Amino acid sequence: QEYADRILDKIASIFIPIDDYNTIDKNTNLIIAQMNLNHYDAALALCDSLEEYSIFPPTTANETRASIYLHKNQPKVTEFYLKKALESYTGDTYELGNYTIAGYQLSSLLNAQNDYEGALKVLIPVIATAKEHEVNIFTPYEGLPRLLMSMGISLVALDRLDEGEQQFQEA
Repeated sequence: QEYADRILDKIASIFIPIDDYNTIDKNTNLIIAQMNLNHYDAALALCDSLEEYSIFPPTTANETRASIYLHKNQPKVTEFYLKKALESYTGDTYELGNYTIAGYQLSSLLNAQNDYEGALKVLIPVIATAKEHEVNIFTPYEGLPRLLMSMGISLVALDRLDEGEQQFQEA
């Protein structure tokens, strides 16, 4: 195991700046490295293995798959895995970041498809969970402001200007 960890450290450090590498999960870094090389099938296989061996919980695995398919420019498959990520969330704090990322990404995808009502249906429970757990303490990508901005976009597009403005102000 020690030998394998040293090799994984070397491989990942080639593709990911050392400061980031020390703060991001090694397994995620390996997937990112595969994606950077456009080895999407390898990234998916690694993700599947990590879930199979219970290293990645379901929300994390599905959000990761969605990210891979997003990079492959396959929006329908991306949407499928984002929905699975949200559905598989159990309330585990470890998965909270991936849950909010999946909610943000799915709402953005739905907004881009002019499905503003669908985006709101996604955002309402995700924002409630984020507020409950004070998710804004995480990185900006996982944070509450992005979710609120996405909700504001949906509301404005539905001509609910006052509600949209309220979300923008809160963000």
